[in-house]
Amino acid sequence: MNTPASCANCRQFIDEPAELESLLPGMNTLGSAFGSVRDGDGLCARHQRYLRASCRCAQHEPATFVPSTLAG
Repeated sequence: MNTPASCANCRQFIDEPAELESLLPGMNTLGSAFGSVRDGDGLCARHQRYLRASCRCAQHEPATFVPSTLAG
């Protein structure tokens, strides 16, 4: 089963709440990166844009995920 290429599964997409708050310090004035209103939004490290996880572009790079049980 192939997953469609989107920001959600691109290695350049940052959607981890703590990392978003450190990269976008003013974000917490609007709420929190941990809030449900953010949904799956995140930051594209390649284009330096805050985007929805469903966005996509021609520079998509598949992410390589390490299951947390193996991460050490």
